[in-house]
Amino acid sequence: MSFMENQIPSARRKLTLLRRLVSMLLVIGAFLLQVSDRAAILQPISFDGSKFMPGINYPWNHYGRDFGANAWGHTGVSSAQESARVDSDFQILSKHGVRLTRWFVFGDARSGILTAQDGTPIGLDEHVLNDLDAAVNIARKHKVYVIFVLFDFLLIEKSSVKDGVTMGGRRDWILDARKRKALIENVITPLLKRYGSEPIVAAWEVMNEPEWAMRLGFKNKAHQVKIAEMQNFVKEIVEAIHINSDRPATLGSASPRYIQYWRNVGLDLYQYHYYPRLEGRLYPSVAYSHTGLRLDKPLLLGEFPTDAPLTQPADYFDNALSNGCSGALGWSMRATDQYSNAQKGLSPIEAWSRKHSGKDGKTPGASAPVISPGDSGTSQNVPNTPDAPNAPKPADLAAARSGIVVETAHGVER
Repeated sequence: MSFMENQIPSARRKLTLLRRLVSMLLVIGAFLLQVSDRAAILQPISFDGSKFMPGINYPWNHYGRDFGANAWGHTGVSSAQESARVDSDFQILSKHGVRLTRWFVFGDARSGILTAQDGTPIGLDEHVLNDLDAAVNIARKHKVYVIFVLFDFLLIEKSSVKDGVTMGGRRDWILDARKRKALIENVITPLLKRYGSEPIVAAWEVMNEPEWAMRLGFKNKAHQVKIAEMQNFVKEIVEAIHINSDRPATLGSASPRYIQYWRNVGLDLYQYHYYPRLEGRLYPSVAYSHTGLRLDKPLLLGEFPTDAPLTQPADYFDNALSNGCSGALGWSMRATDQYSNAQKGLSPIEAWSRKHSGKDGKTPGASAPVISPGDSGTSQNVPNTPDAPNAPKPADLAAARSGIVVETAHGVER
């Protein structure tokens, strides 16, 4: 065999090794670029007060049905039609400069949670994780950070059934230690483990306005629980959050007057909601500032009305900033109650952020896109709906149900 013939296999082997090395370097380079890009874009946000975040609530696309299915069908975020709709909504949020929102997950437990015959939670239905994956991907795409609200206070409201779907009636999840443990282990922990270190998740909120399900000395109702019972429920879920996630734990208190109930449950972020007709004052006073409340953790104004007499969203942002809050979120986009005006709530955010950031032109431009309210599926401008003549009193916020009932605070069709 000639010298050249001996060299050919060796050259081929070297060429093959070189090609493999180049391919490997390209793969590694692409991976590092992806990781670098992801890190640059999706650093977890902080509520340490170094940056104030104005925004608006995106409480739901369909109340209680964005994550999971029920006897009415599947309208979760992973379905093609709903995914497109939510994606369009988040594009609107992003174009208006929104970087933070709140999104309800299970609401009153009408969908997504599988239960045994006695009502014990045994797991998530087949759609929940797919729906949450879709939601997280949409939020990432538009760089809008989300506080996921696990439950609404209507979880504990007197049970009602419509067309095979049970709404509320889960008081025993609060009171029964066995069922509470099952809820945390079979429903909440799987979510926390899957998204526990997801940067686009700004925080985990245990419950929206739990005080309306508590016996606080108003007109107490049979389904309401004692203060200590709700505190224990919240504390155990907060502990699960701390074990399984590096994101903060919060709770959406219905009023700054109720922050006192949540000082010792382990929260990483205090949050209160503010509605002038319940408080008797247009904007939170200095007594409800971070300093005035003597809080040991950051504070968020989680809800304020975007449509109420004599108040403006930009003034709420100013007030929250001066009160030492880390951010303020208007109520709301998609809800159709008397306090919501998405167009009015979104319009000032970009200009306000630019004014207070001192960075000219850094905030994405907003062309004031049209917003489709409620579940109509049609595109139209959101009207300036006036407040109803009779504002809800605290004891009336969880409205009695008969067939389809509208919950008076948030306009939820039940």
